[in-house]
Amino acid sequence: MLSVELFFALSHFNEVLGPEVITMYPFSSNPFLPRIKDSLPELMDLSHSEFSKDTFIFANQYFMSNNVTFSIPKLDARGAEKDYLLSILLTPTDSRGLIAILGLNDLLPILRETLVHDIINFHKNEEITKFKDAIYQKFEDFFNETQLFVEAQLTVWGRGSFLLNDFDS
Repeated sequence: MLSVELFFALSHFNEVLGPEVITMYPFSSNPFLPRIKDSLPELMDLSHSEFSKDTFIFANQYFMSNNVTFSIPKLDARGAEKDYLLSILLTPTDSRGLIAILGLNDLLPILRETLVHDIINFHKNEEITKFKDAIYQKFEDFFNETQLFVEAQLTVWGRGSFLLNDFDS
């Protein structure tokens, strides 16, 4: 039986370091996680291409993701914006997982709007620990319902061949 893990991730463009993952939910011992954390921020470059209008799907041999980029005005610079990438990920990749991740298109804009308030507060206060905790809590709130949706999709399309968060079994 093949197992699948579900993740949420928020990345941003750090002006000094370049694109980087701010936080992921949940914490995991998944062996693909270091590769995911290295690859995911690079998707911010894809967001500016012509094929990306709102949400976009990315898949490689380690993970598949449904992504949305957005910008928040910077408070310390007139006209400047800070870029973010919100991603819902499944690992490992499989055609049945792709069907499930496509079904999450409507969730991404809702989750994005939920996070915007916390991101704006972060720009005002610049308290990274409180910011990460707030984002992590929002991810946790969305996770259970998303997990149920993905499990249902994988059961329908995969005839029960996937179990979420059963990576170690």
